[in-house]
Amino acid sequence: RRFWNGPPGCCDFYGSNVDDVGYLSGLIDEIGELGTIANGKVYFTGHSNGGFMSYRMACERPDVVRGIASLAGSGYPNAEDCNSEEPVSVLQIHGVLDATIPYDKAFQLIIPQTEDQAFQSILSVGNRKHEIR
Repeated sequence: RRFWNGPPGCCDFYGSNVDDVGYLSGLIDEIGELGTIANGKVYFTGHSNGGFMSYRMACERPDVVRGIASLAGSGYPNAEDCNSEEPVSVLQIHGVLDATIPYDKAFQLIIPQTEDQAFQSILSVGNRKHEIR
């Protein structure tokens, strides 16, 4: 079974402790040697487990990640788990009928449970520009 070793709570199947942050960082370095990376930063996107990995890259490598888009993924269960000081833009897309990563059970730091919470979250993010939530 293939997987990305995302943030805590997602996906280190078999306890492998595989260093996917190191692997993806190496790929960024190789791409940078072959061409120009605009402003020295890249974007990550992923579906489900790939979305979780995108959050991990945003948290651990904000020096090279400008933004992420996660579809049906989630991030860190506790804000303290990601101590990044550098801003990273985030787009989170999630359906309310997702049975694998349920909308109402996902980490509330990332996915609000009601429309009112979603609106409050948008206001909150807008007031703290670019903060990973």
